[in-house]
Amino acid sequence: MSVSPSPSDVPVTAVILAAGQGTRLRAPSKPLAVVGGNTLLERAVATAHEAGIGRVVVVVDRLDGPVAAFCRARLPDVELAWARDCARGNGATVAAGLAHAGGRCVVMMVDHLHEPATLEQLLAARTELVFVVDSGARYVDADDATLVRYEHGTGAEMAKGIPRYDAIEAGLALCWAEPLVELADSLDGPLTFNRLKRAWLEAGRPIETIDVDGAFWADIDTPRDRRRAIDALVTRKGSKPSDGPVARTLNRPLSKLVSRRLLATRVGPDPITLSNLALLLISGMLLALGARYEALLVVGGVLVQLSSALDGVDGELARVSGRSSTWGAVLDAVCDRYGDLAVLVGAAIGAGTPAAWPWALAAVVANWQLSFLRREHERVAGSLPPSHLRWQWSRDVRLLVLAVSCVLLHPLWGLVAAAIIGNLDALRRLLALLLVSRRADRPAPTPAPAHATRPLATRQPAAAERPVD
Repeated sequence: MSVSPSPSDVPVTAVILAAGQGTRLRAPSKPLAVVGGNTLLERAVATAHEAGIGRVVVVVDRLDGPVAAFCRARLPDVELAWARDCARGNGATVAAGLAHAGGRCVVMMVDHLHEPATLEQLLAARTELVFVVDSGARYVDADDATLVRYEHGTGAEMAKGIPRYDAIEAGLALCWAEPLVELADSLDGPLTFNRLKRAWLEAGRPIETIDVDGAFWADIDTPRDRRRAIDALVTRKGSKPSDGPVARTLNRPLSKLVSRRLLATRVGPDPITLSNLALLLISGMLLALGARYEALLVVGGVLVQLSSALDGVDGELARVSGRSSTWGAVLDAVCDRYGDLAVLVGAAIGAGTPAAWPWALAAVVANWQLSFLRREHERVAGSLPPSHLRWQWSRDVRLLVLAVSCVLLHPLWGLVAAAIIGNLDALRRLLALLLVSRRADRPAPTPAPAHATRPLATRQPAAAERPVD
């Protein structure tokens, strides 16, 4: 006797509704509107793939329109479904996508941003029709959202403007395609998704919900919604745990301000990385000319700090837009090293004394050692110790010290500080790396045979069990 698979064992298709016009968003095409460095459509497709969904169906209003053309050019792996009755409402668009996909489907609104973890939670559901809701919504307005009222633990009403509600519907559903398509075919006139939900409830069929309770998601309908979503994305993903003290307190506010503007465009992180290197090269030349013109020493110092503040923009763009890559990380590291070298050589020339060169060389060695030791520590242990992250001679700190010393017309002071403090911090990182490497090389304790026993009172902890200070 064969056993039918449970819903969790059935392959799931993502059905992305992309037939909207974007009038309120003031965009020629809502699915192609850029939010966080990527189009809404690209974000929806990427979220589905990251949640483990392989098959994606994009529902469009025209097979010869701009969204369909974009999919063929940029997203060739997705399938296109034509919503010929999309003028009736988004319920007709849902029905068209489900009829094309068939089987178990996740329905996604292209103008809703979700985390892959939310989709993964939804995919674990086993009932016939499940909606994601949010009882603690922090990123959307209830005034324009679909509201949910519960009765006996299940959704009893889903509509806009209801006087009492318990949660906000988040534009994400898991369902079997055929029952909803059959229900849609039985309805005449305008057909919104909310009408389809009401008809489902009126037929006596339950709607289950999964409450994400304040998790990040956003509904992009207006320019204000887009700005708020970008702000939330930058706040959530812009900073790094490894940020130095100057980056945390001084640089990030400026870099995030710039990133918010760029994330409304398709500018990628690599051009920003190269632009920042160019700014440091210019700064180094101005510092060198400062040996003859003190004003240029001041200008060069200001540009060094400006470059340090903008150094975070490329990483913020990469993380928020999902365009982080090994190539980008390597390019950023190489550009940082050459930029540092340009600043140190410029400061040594600007100091106007041969005594500056030994300090500059020692600072170069410290910079390279700090970078190398950090990467080795991350390779061996995952990250630097918290004490090293809170207070470190990181790139943001050393560039600020050099910038201030040049603005004060004493670049030699900055070089001396960079050489002494930099090498002392490199020594600290080396000792920490040696310690963690020794722990990593320590052989794992051999488990005792199952039959071996030892009186509890006389058992001594093995060496690997003893706490390490």
